[in-house]
Amino acid sequence: MAINVGIDVSKHSLDWSVGSEGSICHAKNEPRSIAQLTRRLVEIDPERIVVESTGGYERVVVEKLAEAGLPIIVVIPRRVRSFGEGVGSLAKTDAIDARLLALFGEKAQPPFRPIPQGTDRLLADLVARRRQIVSIIVAEKNRRDTASRVVRRTIDPWSEHSPSWFAISSDRSTPCCTKMQNAPNSSNYSRPSPVSVQAWPARC
Repeated sequence: MAINVGIDVSKHSLDWSVGSEGSICHAKNEPRSIAQLTRRLVEIDPERIVVESTGGYERVVVEKLAEAGLPIIVVIPRRVRSFGEGVGSLAKTDAIDARLLALFGEKAQPPFRPIPQGTDRLLADLVARRRQIVSIIVAEKNRRDTASRVVRRTIDPWSEHSPSWFAISSDRSTPCCTKMQNAPNSSNYSRPSPVSVQAWPARC
């Protein structure tokens, strides 16, 4: 039987379950604990590890698991909530969330996608930041039309100045992006082969 692991991520903690009926293990969301969790999951050798996107709190653990060659999958919360409603799991606790994520992996079998690393991760961060700044600039320009003269002085710098990397486009067509795209990266991983349930230790 293939093993699926669910990890519920919060700002300070990680709650994870091996299988939808497994015991809940706890770890701090900090580098040392994440390193220990990574070693445990390498031992368990799961078919997939499912993590919800939580606004960035999942980023470090996802990157470390991907670097270790583990089959990590990041899913949007809405999909998991809809799945939970479909199977009658409406309660909301960290333990239930971890088991639900593992069950989601077992039943929905979400597809694997490469986790951006190295220069790919840097490029994704810059593109996301550019999108945020564009949104801010548009909002500030809209405010300018009805703003007083004094307030306009605080708005004008947003449209007159931008970071040196702001010309980066999402299609990677700029020289900066081309240079980054051609740089070495380690975004690929080898998916481990599934093992039997008896192969993973019961301890956390």
